[in-house]
Amino acid sequence: MKKPFVFVVSIVGIIFLLKYLVPELEMLDSLASIKSYHDRWLVIYQQAPLKILSFFFLFNMMMAALPVPGISMISFIGGMLFGFTKGALLSSIATAVGNLIGFLIARYFLQEWILKRYGENARIFKEEWQNEGTMALLSFRLFPFIPSFVANLIMGVSNLHWWTFFWASWVGRIPMVVVYTLAGVQFAKIEGLEDILSPKVALAFIILALLPWGFKLIKSYRDKK
Repeated sequence: MKKPFVFVVSIVGIIFLLKYLVPELEMLDSLASIKSYHDRWLVIYQQAPLKILSFFFLFNMMMAALPVPGISMISFIGGMLFGFTKGALLSSIATAVGNLIGFLIARYFLQEWILKRYGENARIFKEEWQNEGTMALLSFRLFPFIPSFVANLIMGVSNLHWWTFFWASWVGRIPMVVVYTLAGVQFAKIEGLEDILSPKVALAFIILALLPWGFKLIKSYRDKK
């Protein structure tokens, strides 16, 4: 059985299993639903803080590893339940570990298959991303509209070292985690997603993501002179 087929079937199976075991997953699509769970979750957290912190970390990690939406809203929940420092620290590390798992899965199941299927073009892509991979990954993590799993898949095909992938994913994701965790701390004032990621904040992230490439273009231009 080919690895890509096993990969797809496994991912779909895990997602369906998660939906069955954790039906509350659907509430990640709705800010109002998340806020409605606050009192219930807070009582459970106060009764068994270590269990809830562990569950939050593992759940965040799993969501980051899988091609599913809602990872940013988990940071919101972390801020809502645990406060800024604890919520941001747990979310950022769990997300980085989950992304690393997704990256390693993509590398094991997809890299060899893509290199065989696309031949020389795939090898050129791999070589190019070996040189620019770290900067590209930082941009992926900072860009607000690129899902985490897309970056995991792309980098899984590249030749980027796993440790470089881990720290670049962690650093690049911190600004977004901070924004959503702070919003979670002030959840009572948040009425919609536009209150968290306003157009101005989104634009700031886009500029931040493109900044390294701008510096590189300027450097290349000066070197040619």
